[in-house]
Amino acid sequence: MRTIRDSLSRSSTASLKSKTEKADEVISTIETALQCQICMEMLLKPYALSPCGHILCLPCLQEWFRKAPPSADDMDIDPEDFEDPQYIMNRQKSCPCCRATVLHRPVPVFLVKSVATTLLKAKGPGHTAGTPVSRADGTSTVDGEDPWSGLFPADEDMEDMDDDYDFDEAGYMPWMFGADSDEDFESYGSAGDESMDDDEEDASDDDSVTSYYVPAYVPSVWERPHVHFSGGQRHDPQYVKMRRRGCTRDMIRMYGMTYSHDDGLVVYVRSLDPDIAVTAFREADRANVHTIRIFVGWNVHLAPGDRGGHAYVNALLHEYQEHPERFAPIARANGGWDIKALVRVDDVEELSEDDTTDSDVWHDSIR
Repeated sequence: MRTIRDSLSRSSTASLKSKTEKADEVISTIETALQCQICMEMLLKPYALSPCGHILCLPCLQEWFRKAPPSADDMDIDPEDFEDPQYIMNRQKSCPCCRATVLHRPVPVFLVKSVATTLLKAKGPGHTAGTPVSRADGTSTVDGEDPWSGLFPADEDMEDMDDDYDFDEAGYMPWMFGADSDEDFESYGSAGDESMDDDEEDASDDDSVTSYYVPAYVPSVWERPHVHFSGGQRHDPQYVKMRRRGCTRDMIRMYGMTYSHDDGLVVYVRSLDPDIAVTAFREADRANVHTIRIFVGWNVHLAPGDRGGHAYVNALLHEYQEHPERFAPIARANGGWDIKALVRVDDVEELSEDDTTDSDVWHDSIR
């Protein structure tokens, strides 16, 4: 009997030890995920950046927005002006993780704060977040009435900006395309834009002004398919349409792609960071608020050998970082983000409504 009891005791101890090790591993993984990527401390004051979604702690973000290296747009500014409060508040802000342009004031993430606080308490006395209560210059890192005072325009100023630059029916803001708010959207930078012609004439009369042409980017429109793919009865109609528009089977599966006549091709990604390893799409990702939808237009053109579409999507994410003006980020009602790739106005093919059909009419003409 004693031998049996000893055996059961050893078995129970081993089982308990295994469960404890697994629990410690899970806690360690969660703790790592809840670390600020700048100070590597627990996110007790987490703030999310828009639209990239990276979350960092308040003190680190405040420091970054004050002292981040100047961007290419700031190269012509006198270095002495880098400390000017107006310059700091109005300069273009970027994410310290992926360098994506920050379009809105960072917002607190209370769920992350709650989990981090609970985890910190569970670790017991002696464990702190490690976030200092003051910076090197003596300013406080503690939340005030407005943690972004002096870094972002006040809320009422941003509301005034919304009044000056109204969203149109599609949810775009005119400043995304480098045009005046009272101009017709479809005429931005086009050859028939009389306002541009007037500007160019004024510039030619003034030798001190350098005249140059900046191509305008506008929302893409329906395009005819460009790949011959017959498909078969076993294929879903949507799958056939995506294949005819340049998508491969592997790309469709990897990125959970969808197609519709109104929205075109949609790619689903978990991050806008091109350096993050790609993981295969799961159907549950479609309803995940953190999943980002990228509307890439009505056709894709993959490089030879890019069967999975990884090079295409990676290049798209790099372009989003380097040229955010070529994209239109739109907030979804559930808190997620849609990113719509824009196209050069010169590349838009004008088709009548009768010609924009997904029937086999266009496909049959492809050889």
